[in-house]
Amino acid sequence: MAVIGSLLATRYQDHITIALAPYHLPPAVLTTILGSVGGALGVAVHVGGPLGAALAHLARSAFISGMDLGLATGAIAAAGGLLALAALPARPARPAGTSQPPAPSRREPGSAALTSNGPRQ
Repeated sequence: MAVIGSLLATRYQDHITIALAPYHLPPAVLTTILGSVGGALGVAVHVGGPLGAALAHLARSAFISGMDLGLATGAIAAAGGLLALAALPARPARPAGTSQPPAPSRREPGSAALTSNGPRQ
């Protein structure tokens, strides 16, 4: 979960930073905008007018871009987990205190199983 949140925050900040690079904003305002989408929307309301509306749109689209990346990453991780779960062989539990895997429970008639001492009939 932390990775998804980090990806979202990084994508959000990258989009905002690139879009606001040509403008010289006071450091406190830039920190507020980069800190969260709520901070950016608060600054947009304070600024008002077309500039505030543009900042609000930028903040929302940067946040959605970050969410897209985070959700895609989470979906890929979940799919990988499901594939691993489906592909891994099922193993019976070993009895307590034994270091050898359990003997097969069913054998074909006439087949021999190998043990550490050689073939077993």
